[in-house]
Amino acid sequence: MRYTVSSELYDSETETEVDSGFVKILNGPQIEIEIDRRKPTVLYARLNGSRVPLVTRIAANNTLQLSLRGYTYDVEVRNERDQYLQTLLRQTAVANAGSTSIKSPMPGLIKQVQVEDGQRVKKGERLFVLEAMKMENDIKAPQAGLISAVSTSEGEAVEKNHLLCIIKAAE
Repeated sequence: MRYTVSSELYDSETETEVDSGFVKILNGPQIEIEIDRRKPTVLYARLNGSRVPLVTRIAANNTLQLSLRGYTYDVEVRNERDQYLQTLLRQTAVANAGSTSIKSPMPGLIKQVQVEDGQRVKKGERLFVLEAMKMENDIKAPQAGLISAVSTSEGEAVEKNHLLCIIKAAE
């Protein structure tokens, strides 16, 4: 069975396949994860020929948490049906939204603000450039609309989920 996995460990979602006690990542790093049926909370990742233990825990919000070498990461696992439903809900929400809050996806430094209050934007247009971990990330408009409440400026340090602006749906 195929699953989609998203985590703060990776910048993008990966697809995995479970077969005979092994999890193979299909479109990401070459890691094979072994499932130990005797210890359901411990998985083993095979990295560069070595076997590394991953301690797992189900968090309160029903997501999986992996502990690897002293660091804990939240991991969301969705089967093909869950992935389809989530995509459908996301598309419906954006299509029907009166306004959308644009929030910082991670902590970082605002390098560029390319919008101002009252400006019209198209879906996919760059709104901000956020520098995080020495990488520049484009924050783009998820829908067309009118910009309001720009609440950040160039050079400002922001935390994850900091409100950057609001896009009101175009009429």
